[in-house]
Amino acid sequence: MTCFSLGDYVEIVGLPGSQWQNCQGAVVEILDRALYEQEITQECGVDIEGERHWFMATHLVKIVRPRLIRFFRAEILERWHLRPNDVDGLKGDRQGLVGLLCDRLSFAMRRAEAEVEDFYIEFNERIARAIDLQATK
Repeated sequence: MTCFSLGDYVEIVGLPGSQWQNCQGAVVEILDRALYEQEITQECGVDIEGERHWFMATHLVKIVRPRLIRFFRAEILERWHLRPNDVDGLKGDRQGLVGLLCDRLSFAMRRAEAEVEDFYIEFNERIARAIDLQATK
């Protein structure tokens, strides 16, 4: 189960035919719901162009904010020594990066998922530090 946090930037997926399919926004509210007595799922309020809309977590994927995509791609190029053409199609979602590592570097799925998780942790920490530095100026 993917767990979301306030402020995560997400894309709506898995709703073919919906007006919200492929829309992007930030998670602004989270409700945890118990299903089937043991399983807990999230409903997320997502701010899309100033309006809050609710989606099940299964219909959301974390992505990188559009203004950070170039930085995101540059970090990937540096970390895995890929070519610019390799990363042009990445939108900032984890599955896209996992697929790229499996295709281009022949990583096993488990290894790719683990490396992508480590990458996102470091990437988000760098972004948070940059924001903190800018706020103290």
